[in-house]
Amino acid sequence: MVLPQAVAKGNGAPIPEKKQFGPWTARAMRLFEIIYGVIAVLVFEWTMWTGKKEFRKMNARDKKDLAAARERLWDLQKQPFGLTHKFCELRDGYKMHYMLSQPEGATAEKVGLVIFLHGYPDSWHIWHPLLKRANLTGAATLVAVDLPGFGGSDSLPTYDADTVLEVVSEFIMTMRDTYLSESPGPVVVVGHDWGALIGFRLASEASVLADRFILSNSFFPLLARANIESSLKSVAQMFKTWIHHPTNLRLLRQIYPNLKPVLRQLSKSAYVFAFKLPWPFNLILGRMGNFWFYRLCNALAYQSREPVTGAAGWDMLASCLGPSDIEYLSTSKSAHAEKRGSALVEDETYPHSIKHRTTTGGWATKICYYHDGLPTGIWTKSLQTLWELNQLEQASSSFSSASSSGSTRRRSGSRVGIFDIGPPGTLAAATTVLWGQKDAACDYAVAIEGIGDYFGVHDSHLIHLPNAGHWTTMDPQAVDVWELVIHWAVKGEGDKMMELLEGYPAAKLVFSS
Repeated sequence: MVLPQAVAKGNGAPIPEKKQFGPWTARAMRLFEIIYGVIAVLVFEWTMWTGKKEFRKMNARDKKDLAAARERLWDLQKQPFGLTHKFCELRDGYKMHYMLSQPEGATAEKVGLVIFLHGYPDSWHIWHPLLKRANLTGAATLVAVDLPGFGGSDSLPTYDADTVLEVVSEFIMTMRDTYLSESPGPVVVVGHDWGALIGFRLASEASVLADRFILSNSFFPLLARANIESSLKSVAQMFKTWIHHPTNLRLLRQIYPNLKPVLRQLSKSAYVFAFKLPWPFNLILGRMGNFWFYRLCNALAYQSREPVTGAAGWDMLASCLGPSDIEYLSTSKSAHAEKRGSALVEDETYPHSIKHRTTTGGWATKICYYHDGLPTGIWTKSLQTLWELNQLEQASSSFSSASSSGSTRRRSGSRVGIFDIGPPGTLAAATTVLWGQKDAACDYAVAIEGIGDYFGVHDSHLIHLPNAGHWTTMDPQAVDVWELVIHWAVKGEGDKMMELLEGYPAAKLVFSS
């Protein structure tokens, strides 16, 4: 059962409905997608065969090293980086896999909760540079979850906005119930790539879920749409004017600079069009050369043209692939499902849907994120989700009132400092954006330029990381900034961001609300 969205205070507003195109325009756009997707596949094929053979070759020793890496990361009996495998079973029976780190004495003092959401084609492992930082492990409970269809988490029947946002929001609320019951510290949601896009939507439409969202290198869907439309409208207007004044060549010269950001993004998004080809053509990239595309992504994560070698390279590939048939059968005596209103379940195992992903790395499920409408689809919250968000809003308001004479730290959903005016879809929770400026997947001018207009809460920030690429957690200097900002958030946000970043040349504060 579902209800209209504008119900509970503090739950955020739904994003505006996507503009519907006429049938001929829609067909023309789909034809363009298919043609560009076919070209992209051919270019990737050519690149694979003419590029370094190390990206596509895998000998017996390599396969052995990969198997060992998958065992290290995915065997439920092991504790990679000192983390514990856990499972969370949701209302509809979907099982989410996550890695847990809890500080000693967590029940005796106020401890924050940090929930990490990864992107494509990764898993919880992309956060391991932060998950092993003592400054964070001693300050907060760290939860690094595999998104649905990734790693060790269940597959979903569809990956549209309703399904994915319901699952992720329920997971976050379950983690709050589980790990904040005796230690009500700050709640921080951290996201990268798809995890950041989901974070943007939650910050806009379910702001009560966290005190702060810290997001990196992804599209803010509403802003990206607005930037693209603005660029195309500007170009169209210039062209119409030129038709009436054909001798004005200056207008023609201005078309390209205005169109350049969109063209750059089209180039960077070529793989997306390959993913959106009709079945079975959308599976081609996933079957090329021993996980060639995943290995290419891993090299790009290090801003390298060379394959990632050694244990680090195999760990990254194992992270993308998830459990093998061997790890799928493993059992953890210490792991348990945390299902609200039910008893703890011992001897936990991976969900059954993993069995269908062990050989392909879940390629067919992961690419569904790109064509099922998650970025801009309407999220019609379920009755249960609306009720729980409302309960969380009321609890947060009560906490804020009870502690008004003490700390001034913002509580999730309190909406302290919300601006009165903002565009539709304004971020209703405090948000900090860390942007790696050497991004190979997202063009800054399309994805995030102008985000200051969408910051709806005071103390929101845009921070540039000049030397980092798309995968900001793979850059050592950027990881230091990540650690600094997350630690600041879980410790109550005492300093101003400009003061906090002093002495960190790898970070530049561009905007602060």
